[in-house]
Amino acid sequence: MQADVASTFPDVATITRETLVDDGAGGLIPSGSPTTITSQVFLIPKGGSEAEYADRVSHRATWIAKMPAETDVRQKDRVEILGSTFEVLDVWAPRTYELYRRVILSKIE
Repeated sequence: MQADVASTFPDVATITRETLVDDGAGGLIPSGSPTTITSQVFLIPKGGSEAEYADRVSHRATWIAKMPAETDVRQKDRVEILGSTFEVLDVWAPRTYELYRRVILSKIE
């Protein structure tokens, strides 16, 4: 069923995550080699109960992205969809019977 849902997502997202390495002083620094994956996506403006949740996460303009279940997407990842770049504000926790993953995005101007 998850594959059936994912097959309805019309666009492709490129998800980029900065890879961090030990800086030798107890902290982390970017390695310079980000991790990049692609995923099918359905991007929609916030609306309904999702809009209320998005407003609690950020006062910036937010969007909802629906991605296939179990997509490896995390807070602070960058997502490019249809030529626009977004920052991941939150990922709704997976559920036992997750059909798709809901991701709250903020468009980077």
